[in-house]
Amino acid sequence: MIKSVLLATLFTLYSTVVLADRVTWVEECETPRSASEANTYSTLQKHVYANPQASCAEIYEFYMTEGHVGYQFNRQSFEKQETFALRPLIELIRGRSFSMFTFSLSDEEQIANLKKVTRLTLNLGKIDSNTRYFSGLRSLESLDLKLDTPLGALDGLKDLPNLKSLTLMIPDVVNFSFITPNTFPKLSSFSLSSTHLDNLDPIDFSPLAMLPSLWDLSIYYYNANGFDFLARLKNLMALNLTGTNISDLTPLSRLTKMRRLNLAKGTKNQKKITDISPLRDMFFLESLDLSMNDVQDIVPLMNMANIERLDLSGNNRIEDISSLRHMKFLTQFSYNCVVTAQSVGPKEIKEIPCANPLLTDISPLKSLEYLEILKLPNHRIRDISPLAGLFNLSDLDLQHNLIEVITPLSALTQITKLSLAKNLIHVISPLENLNSLQELNLSFNPISNISTLSNLRTLTELDLHNTAVSSIDGLENNNDLRILDIGATQIKELSPLKSMAELMTLSIDHTAPENLAPLAERRSLTSLNLSEIKVKDIFAIKNLSKLVRLNLSGVPLKDVQLLQNFAWLKSIDLSSTGLTSLEGVQKLRGLVSIEFSNNHIRDLSPLSELNLYFAGGSNNKISNLTPLQKLISLRGLNLSHNNIEDLAPLSKLVNIGKQDWNSNLAHNADKKSFIGLKLAWNQIQVISPLQHLKALTDLDIAGNKIDDLSIIPTIPALKILNASANNLTDISALSGHPSLTTLMLSHNQLASLPEINTLPRLKRLVVDAKDEEEWSNLQDMLKNNNTIWWLEIESPLAVPPMLSYFQENPRLSRFSVFQTQRVPEYGLKGTGVLVQKNFNGESTSYTGEILNYELPEL
Repeated sequence: MIKSVLLATLFTLYSTVVLADRVTWVEECETPRSASEANTYSTLQKHVYANPQASCAEIYEFYMTEGHVGYQFNRQSFEKQETFALRPLIELIRGRSFSMFTFSLSDEEQIANLKKVTRLTLNLGKIDSNTRYFSGLRSLESLDLKLDTPLGALDGLKDLPNLKSLTLMIPDVVNFSFITPNTFPKLSSFSLSSTHLDNLDPIDFSPLAMLPSLWDLSIYYYNANGFDFLARLKNLMALNLTGTNISDLTPLSRLTKMRRLNLAKGTKNQKKITDISPLRDMFFLESLDLSMNDVQDIVPLMNMANIERLDLSGNNRIEDISSLRHMKFLTQFSYNCVVTAQSVGPKEIKEIPCANPLLTDISPLKSLEYLEILKLPNHRIRDISPLAGLFNLSDLDLQHNLIEVITPLSALTQITKLSLAKNLIHVISPLENLNSLQELNLSFNPISNISTLSNLRTLTELDLHNTAVSSIDGLENNNDLRILDIGATQIKELSPLKSMAELMTLSIDHTAPENLAPLAERRSLTSLNLSEIKVKDIFAIKNLSKLVRLNLSGVPLKDVQLLQNFAWLKSIDLSSTGLTSLEGVQKLRGLVSIEFSNNHIRDLSPLSELNLYFAGGSNNKISNLTPLQKLISLRGLNLSHNNIEDLAPLSKLVNIGKQDWNSNLAHNADKKSFIGLKLAWNQIQVISPLQHLKALTDLDIAGNKIDDLSIIPTIPALKILNASANNLTDISALSGHPSLTTLMLSHNQLASLPEINTLPRLKRLVVDAKDEEEWSNLQDMLKNNNTIWWLEIESPLAVPPMLSYFQENPRLSRFSVFQTQRVPEYGLKGTGVLVQKNFNGESTSYTGEILNYELPEL
C-alpha cells in the first residue's frame, strides 16, 4: 500500500515537472526573448510534418514525440549567415545524438547543457567561446566539429574522459600541449583537417603519442614539424596523412599492425615521397594510397600479400609494375599518369596528363583475378590482352592510351563502367556481349560504326563526343539511356532520340543536325547542351519545361523569349549569341547561374531581382552596376572587358568569394562558374568599395587604371590577386598579407618588390624584368624567398641566361618566360617562349627557336 502511494506521488511529481517544462517552453515560443530564439522557433515550426503553421504547443508535442531535433538547421541557413539560439532545443533533445548546421549561436553557453548527449556534431561558421563550454560534457563519446573561422585553444576538451572519436575541421594552427598521458584515455579515432588547403605553418603533433588507445589517426593538409611521434603509436591500424609534408617514412617502419595507409600529396609544392622501403614489413596492409608522390621503385610493396586497394597515380616515373603480381587479393588498382596544378581560380585542383608516360607493359596484372576496379589512364598502353581473364572487373578506365584493338575485353561481362576515351579505336564490336555495361565513354576515337551498341540494353550513360559517328540509328533500343553526348560528331538525323523516354542529359554541341524536331518529345530532359550548333532554328526546345541546365552559347539569338516556359531552369549559358538585351531573363526566377559573355549587353536590370550565385558577362558594353547591388547571394562575378568605372554598387555583395555553396548548386551551375570577382580590362581607378567583400579569395583587376592597393589588407581571405597592367608604383600595402598565394604584377611601374618576401603563403609570382637591372633585383629578392615555386617572367631580355637561372634552382618546380609586347586594345600578346617544369620534374629546355605564343587572358 505504502509502495503504491509512493509511486503515485512520484509519478504526479514527475508529471507536474514535465507539465511545467511544457508550459514554460510554449510560453517562451509564443514570446521569444530574442531574434535568434525567434529564428529557432520559426525553423522548428517549418519542419512540423503536414502542419507548417503549427502552434507552439503543437510544435512541442511533435518534437517530444518524433524527436530528431537539430537536422532542421541546414546549409541554407548557414549561407544566409543566420544566428540561432540553442536554448529552445535543449528541452526537445530526446536521444543521445545531436547535430546542428548553422552559421552561429547566440547562446554558446548552452552547449554546456548538452550533458546527456553522447554523439555531438556541430557545423558552424564560428564559435566565439572556443571550447570552454565543452568541458562539462563528460558523457560525450563522439565529437565532430567543423568551423570556418579559427576555434582557438582546445583546452576545454581535455576533461572528456569518455571521448572515443574526435573530428576537427578547422582553419587553426592547433596547439596540443594540453594533452597529457591521462587526457583522452579512451580516444581511439582522431581526425584533424584544415579548411585552408595551403596551411603552411608547422604544428607540433608529438603530444598525440600520449594517446594510449589511438588506432585511427587522420591529419589532412597540415604541416608537422616532425613525424617521429608516429613511431610511438604502436597500435595504429589506420593512418591518413593526405596533403601533409611527410617525405621520410622511417617513423612508420615499426607500425606493423597497419591496415589502411594514405600518404597522398595535395596541390602544394611539398617534398615528395621517393623511398617506400620503410613500408616493407606492413604485411597486413589492406589499403595504400601513394598518389601524387615521386616513387619510382615499388619492389618494397611485393610483401603486401593482403593488400586490396592500391593507388599509385601521379608517381609518373614508375615503369615496372611487376611487383603487383604478388598481390593476389588486389581488388582496386589506380595508376594515372597525371600532374596536378592549382587552377587560376579558387577551385583548387586541376589535373593534366603527364608529358612523358612510361608504362607500356601491363602483363603483371594478368594473374590478379580478384581485380574489380582498374584505372590506368594517360599511359602508352597498346596491348590489353593481359586483361582478358580478369572476369571480376566492373570498372575499367583506359582512357588516353594507344589502344587500337579491344578484343580482350569481349568476355569481361561483369563490367558496368568502361572508359576508352582518347585512344585509336576504330572497331567496337568486341563490346557487344558486355550486357552489364551501364556507363561507356568512347569519345575522341575514330569510331564510325556504333551498331554494336544496340545490344547493350543496360546502358544509362554513353559518350560519343568527337568521334566519326554519323548516325545513331539503333540507339532507340537503349531505353534506359539517361545521359548521351553526341557533340562534335557528324550526326544529321536525331529521330532515334524520340524513343529515349528516360533521357535526362543530352549534348549535341558543335554539330549540324537537319533539325531539332525530335527533341520536342523529350520532355524528360533536364540538361541540354546546344553550344555552337548549326541549325535553322531551335524552336523545338520551347516546351522542354523540365530543363534545369541549358547551354545555348554560340547559337544566334535575337532575344530570350523562347525561354519563358523554363520554370525549373537553374543555369543558362547565353554567351556569344549576339544578344543586345537580357530582357525576359527576369522571369526565370529559379536561376542561380547565368553566362552571357561576348555579346552587346549594356543593361543589367533584368538580373536585379534574381537570386544568382554566379554571373558572367565579360566582353560586353556594361558600364552601370547598380542593378547588381541587391544580388547578395552572388559567389562569383565576371565582368571583365567592359566599360565599368564605378564599383560602389558591389560594396554590399559580401558573399562574393564564399565557397560554401552546396553540392546541389554545384551540380546545377555551369562548368564556367567562377568563384570570386573578375573586373579586368575596364576603366576602374578606385577599388575602395571592395573593402567590404571580406570573403573574397580571387580578385582580377588587371588592365585598369588603378594606382592604389591600400584596401587589400582589409580582405584577409584573398588568395589570388591579378593587378597586372595598371598604374602601380608601390605595393607596400600588400606587405605581410596572410593569405596571398598567387600574385600577378606584370606591366606596372614597379622598380623593386621587397614586399614579396613578407608574404608567408606566396606560391606563384608573375612579374616583369624589363631590363638587366630589374632582372638582377629580382634574382636578389628570390635568394631570400622559400615559398615561391611557380615563377613567370615577362621580359624582352635574351631567354637562355634566364633559363639557366631557373634550371639551377630546383626549388622552382614550374617556371615560364614570355617575350611580350603591350597591345592595349587586345591585352597582352606577342611572340614568346614558354618553358616550364611540371610538378614531377619533367622539363622542356630552350632550343633557341622563337615560338608563336599568345598569352592566356589575364
